[in-house]
Amino acid sequence: MASFEIHPTTVEDLYETQVVSEAAFGAHLLLIFSGPLSEESRTAITQTRASVFNVDPHARRFKAVDPATGKIIGVCYWTVHAEEEELTKSIEDVVAARMKPDIPERRKEASRAYYTMLTEGKREVLGLPDSVSPSGNGNLGKLKKRIDLDVMLVHPEYQRRGVGSALLNWGIQESKRLELPLFVEASEDGRLLYERSGFQPIKVGVLDSGKLDGVGSTSITFMMRPVEESRDGVSGPI
Repeated sequence: MASFEIHPTTVEDLYETQVVSEAAFGAHLLLIFSGPLSEESRTAITQTRASVFNVDPHARRFKAVDPATGKIIGVCYWTVHAEEEELTKSIEDVVAARMKPDIPERRKEASRAYYTMLTEGKREVLGLPDSVSPSGNGNLGKLKKRIDLDVMLVHPEYQRRGVGSALLNWGIQESKRLELPLFVEASEDGRLLYERSGFQPIKVGVLDSGKLDGVGSTSITFMMRPVEESRDGVSGPI
């Protein structure tokens, strides 16, 4: 029997999930932040996320909770794109939005390079050929139908206990139900879990230390779990 429970995430959970994300992504976050976040910065990030929490009707958010303590130990955020997604923002606009709020710890050039790589890679992998309007009316193209796994993290003290697989289960089941592929931007640490769950690498994006203010390098693997795999029903415990 699992020693955790899965529940929908609420706006009241955002501060705690930010704390958990800092623990889960520790070294990775140091590529875009100069060090641990202050309480002021953490609160600013939480408030920014709270302001848009209910904006997207296609978003689905879940948390894993340790019932013995009531603490959040894992989080996943999904976005269901049951129709082709029309792009309305330039890459620059998307990156600018992801860099908000402006906090003292943010490495601005590193953050900009990192988010640019993510946005460009996603559009390359998911972009529909010939979807850009030749009329110059501002149409930036369209992305394929799919379900995005926007965030998936597990507190280090609870990793390798089936929490990650359980959080993935909702998306896998929804993928089968809607016959939509899954998409994720996988960190180096997370790639193995996704591969075991049927995701396939499509493209690898790399940022070298020169673009990250000399603090290291990182790679992101853009992965898809095709509909055919979803029909096979590979899923974790819940």
